[in-house]
Amino acid sequence: MFRIHFDEQTSRFIIQVLRYGFLWRTVKGLDFATLLAARDYVSEIGLDRLYKDKSADKFDAYMRLA
Repeated sequence: MFRIHFDEQTSRFIIQVLRYGFLWRTVKGLDFATLLAARDYVSEIGLDRLYKDKSADKFDAYMRLA
Protein backbone atom coordinates (compact mmCIF):
# COMPACT_ATOMS: atom_id res chain seq x y z
CA MET A 1 0.00 0.00 0.00
CA PHE A 2 1.04 3.60 -0.48
CA ARG A 3 -0.21 7.00 0.54
CA ILE A 4 0.33 10.60 -0.37
CA HIS A 5 0.92 12.48 2.84
CA PHE A 6 1.32 16.19 3.61
CA ASP A 7 4.55 16.88 5.49
CA GLU A 8 3.89 19.86 7.71
CA GLN A 9 7.60 20.42 8.38
CA THR A 10 8.40 21.06 4.72
CA SER A 11 4.89 22.11 3.56
CA ARG A 12 5.07 19.63 0.70
CA PHE A 13 3.38 16.37 -0.29
CA ILE A 14 5.39 13.16 0.03
CA ILE A 15 4.84 9.54 -1.03
CA GLN A 16 5.02 6.84 1.61
CA VAL A 17 4.99 3.05 1.22
CA LEU A 18 3.78 0.60 3.87
CA ARG A 19 6.48 -1.79 5.10
CA TYR A 20 6.09 -4.79 7.36
CA GLY A 21 2.35 -4.14 7.53
CA PHE A 22 2.55 -1.24 9.98
CA LEU A 23 5.45 1.14 9.20
CA TRP A 24 5.06 3.98 6.72
CA ARG A 25 8.38 4.72 4.99
CA THR A 26 8.93 7.96 3.06
CA VAL A 27 10.24 7.62 -0.48
CA LYS A 28 13.39 9.74 -0.32
CA GLY A 29 13.98 12.47 -2.86
CA LEU A 30 10.34 12.80 -3.84
CA ASP A 31 8.29 15.74 -2.67
CA PHE A 32 5.68 17.76 -4.50
CA ALA A 33 4.25 21.25 -4.16
CA THR A 34 0.69 20.09 -4.90
CA LEU A 35 -1.42 17.01 -4.29
CA LEU A 36 -2.24 16.88 -7.99
CA ALA A 37 1.45 16.75 -8.93
CA ALA A 38 2.00 13.88 -6.49
CA ARG A 39 -1.01 11.97 -7.88
CA ASP A 40 0.18 12.50 -11.45
CA TYR A 41 3.61 11.12 -10.55
CA VAL A 42 2.10 8.06 -8.84
CA SER A 43 0.03 7.36 -11.96
CA GLU A 44 2.98 7.98 -14.27
CA ILE A 45 5.19 5.39 -12.57
CA GLY A 46 2.32 2.91 -12.10
CA LEU A 47 2.39 2.82 -8.32
CA ASP A 48 -1.40 3.13 -8.19
CA ARG A 49 -1.71 -0.05 -10.27
CA LEU A 50 0.80 -1.95 -8.14
CA TYR A 51 -0.38 -0.94 -4.66
CA LYS A 52 -3.65 0.14 -3.04
CA ASP A 53 -3.94 3.88 -2.30
CA LYS A 54 -4.44 4.52 1.42
CA SER A 55 -4.20 8.32 1.27
CA ALA A 56 -6.47 10.12 3.72
CA ASP A 57 -8.16 12.37 1.17
CA LYS A 58 -11.67 13.11 2.47
CA PHE A 59 -12.71 15.16 -0.58
CA ASP A 60 -11.76 12.41 -3.01
CA ALA A 61 -13.59 9.79 -0.93
CA TYR A 62 -16.68 12.01 -0.82
CA MET A 63 -16.65 12.54 -4.60
CA ARG A 64 -16.48 8.77 -5.22
CA LEU A 65 -19.65 8.29 -3.17
CA ALA A 66 -21.58 11.05 -4.97
